[in-house]
Amino acid sequence: MMVVNGPVRHEIGMNCSSGALSPFNFANSVIGRAWTLMSINLAGAKIGENFTATTGNNVNYNNMCCGENEELSIWEPLHVQHGFKADESTVSLFMGWTVIGFGDGHAQRMAEVMKSVGMGGATFIVDPLAAKNLKNEGFDSKQKLAAYLAEHGKAEGRMMMRPLTAESLNFVVVGGEWNPFWMTTDFHYVRTLSVDKWIPGNGIKKDDRPLRMPSPMDCRDGACGLPGKDVH
Repeated sequence: MMVVNGPVRHEIGMNCSSGALSPFNFANSVIGRAWTLMSINLAGAKIGENFTATTGNNVNYNNMCCGENEELSIWEPLHVQHGFKADESTVSLFMGWTVIGFGDGHAQRMAEVMKSVGMGGATFIVDPLAAKNLKNEGFDSKQKLAAYLAEHGKAEGRMMMRPLTAESLNFVVVGGEWNPFWMTTDFHYVRTLSVDKWIPGNGIKKDDRPLRMPSPMDCRDGACGLPGKDVH
């Protein structure tokens, strides 16, 4: 999984909002697909040798590539959490096996899911609406939520590949407030790098006829599509 933070998200037209992990945005899709092709052609990824999934899944095709929705997040952005400046553009990498599933509800439900993960750590992709609900529970920082899950999410009597600690839990805010959902993955954080030096000094060239998809709709009240509700 690749998460982009900072101004470059908007400069290259990345989607951080509704449908950010779907194929409808060119920037997200092309970057993710290029990463897969680099893994095959340059890094030597081969079936049966260093790729041993029984069936594979659609994440293998173009990875999970998106920007974090810093504008709607009630928590500090991922790159700031790891020591970078808020106006700095970064790319963060995660490694893991799969997307475990979707969920909604309170932090207690997150803890219940963690008991079945078995990998020691996890990364939650959290819609901004779900993050607001968690804040209302008292989790006004990612660190508080991580500490709670580390304490209440340990599987009793099970051998885990890695110990479950607050440091092994990550939260990335992505989505457009359509539903208060969060997605559980077994990805673990690898590192964050600044990409400001990669941006041309005279700015990023814009296409005369942009090929990127329309901006996603944000649903600020979590009730898009219902009569009398505004879509932003």
